[in-house]
Amino acid sequence: MRATIEAARGSAEEVLRQWPAGELKPTIEFAGSGYFNVKSHDAIGQDAEQLALLAIVMLAVLLLWALRSPRFLALALLPVASGALAGFAAVCSSNNTIHGITLAFGMTLIGEAVDYAIYTCVQADERGARSALFWRQVYLAVLTSLIGFAAMFFSGFAGLQQLGLFSIVGLLVAALCTRWLLPPLLPRVARARSTWRC
Repeated sequence: MRATIEAARGSAEEVLRQWPAGELKPTIEFAGSGYFNVKSHDAIGQDAEQLALLAIVMLAVLLLWALRSPRFLALALLPVASGALAGFAAVCSSNNTIHGITLAFGMTLIGEAVDYAIYTCVQADERGARSALFWRQVYLAVLTSLIGFAAMFFSGFAGLQQLGLFSIVGLLVAALCTRWLLPPLLPRVARARSTWRC
């Protein structure tokens, strides 16, 4: 629909460029459900992107205030960033494009990976070891989220399918990053912490 609107706009502008001088020149206006659908999609996508960026900034400030550790903040955001890149690559490779609203809401959905990083830090003892049940609990949390994301992926709407794919791939990569990449890094931070600080 967007391509059709742009083609119609280009044709109308070409006609106006050839409009006889001295005569009253008309203006270009669009109407109809297709046009309003595209405009509302753009407006919602822009709002979603701005809100997602604001949420990321607020989350970073909250974590920095609560944990008092810029290094742990970077480590906590590492799984989310890795998951976002993986989700972006998966959607683009399967659709050749990605909606802005998919990226914004997808980042919000996989943002729970920050919780996994926090749990991984605060559940460790002074040697960096965790209980045998800890990772099972994390896997259960991931599985529960993936079931919800799968419902979006298997829906009949292209936008929801993109969002589901982004969220599934992103959360899986974020969970793997939390499991295998963070533990070797967190103990060094944990040994330097004071009270409730990683």
